Amino acid sequence: MADLWSCGVILFVLLAGYLPFEDSNLMTLYKKISNAEFTFPPWTSFPAKRLLTRILDPNPMTRVTIPEILEDEWFKKGYKRPEFDEKYDTTLDDVDAVFNDSEEHHVTEKKEEPEALNAFELISMSAGLNLGNLFDSEQEFKRETRFTSKCPPKEIVRKIEEAAKPLGFDVQRKNYKLRLEKVKAGRKGNLNVATEILQVAPSLHMVEVRKAKGDTLEFHKFYRNLSRTLKDVVWKSDDLQNQLS
Repeated sequence: MADLWSCGVILFVLLAGYLPFEDSNLMTLYKKISNAEFTFPPWTSFPAKRLLTRILDPNPMTRVTIPEILEDEWFKKGYKRPEFDEKYDTTLDDVDAVFNDSEEHHVTEKKEEPEALNAFELISMSAGLNLGNLFDSEQEFKRETRFTSKCPPKEIVRKIEEAAKPLGFDVQRKNYKLRLEKVKAGRKGNLNVATEILQVAPSLHMVEVRKAKGDTLEFHKFYRNLSRTLKDVVWKSDDLQNQLS
């Protein structure tokens, strides 16, 4: 469904010549997306407006489906079903060659980057579509919390590793996910903390820190110590307010 919404953005650009959602302020941009706030150019026909409005519906449960699009009158206007030339036989050797070449190319070209958050994932993390609390490192939390950073993701990982080990944690890393396990058992066994770095924008990353196992109070104490150590990494909400003012 997210791919369908993305196709709607592309279709809008092709018809209008500009993006449906655009704003230099990240939070304002996501608010526009979640409220479907966009304006059609005057030359857009009513049938095209109707279809695009249904495609750009932020609610995936009420968004138009592909079968419905295929039956839309505006979409079907001038549409011709593609015909494929099948005069050439394809052998299993041909198929194997394509897959082998694709796999080699994939391994060569693969770039190790943090998983990127899309607009709907970011909005779903906020309460009442208030994105401000996503960037507040002082927010109240129970079993999980998050903070943002403008540091490169590899530097964030290195800083977390350097901060966790002196606190008595064994660190296991897989790409941009870390598992921190307290070597010494507490009241409820060994505290396990899962950490993941996610990309919000090319120069902005969100770090999720959540308790996977162990005592919640011990987790709170760990996070306070971690925050003090990572004070140069965490992007404070005061910085955000200064930019918005």
